[in-house]
Amino acid sequence: MGFLPENPYFYDYLTAREFLAFYADLFLLGKRVKEERIAELLNLVGLERAAGLQLRKFSRGMLQRVGLAQALINDPALVILDEPLGGLDPLGRKEIPTSSSGSNARARPSSSPRTSSRTSR
Repeated sequence: MGFLPENPYFYDYLTAREFLAFYADLFLLGKRVKEERIAELLNLVGLERAAGLQLRKFSRGMLQRVGLAQALINDPALVILDEPLGGLDPLGRKEIPTSSSGSNARARPSSSPRTSSRTSR
């Protein structure tokens, strides 16, 4: 499972590449797989040129993009995105849904509305 909360926490002293490598290591991805996956995801979210920048230098939209890459690092069967377009510019809003649905055939956006945590009995 991959998850991107509305307000994720980032280790802002890390670069985008280091941040994704950290999460790849948590999922025990092998070195070759990790490097390939990071390159693929940085390209997918349009951050390949910013891969060496510390996250503290990223705009909110760039952070949202690296957060999406982090949610996809382990090639999950299920991805939960809470407000995934928050902070993105209009071009980013157009690109992200297309790229995220195309990155993993099993990860599909849900069109169902949020449900309340209360249940009627």
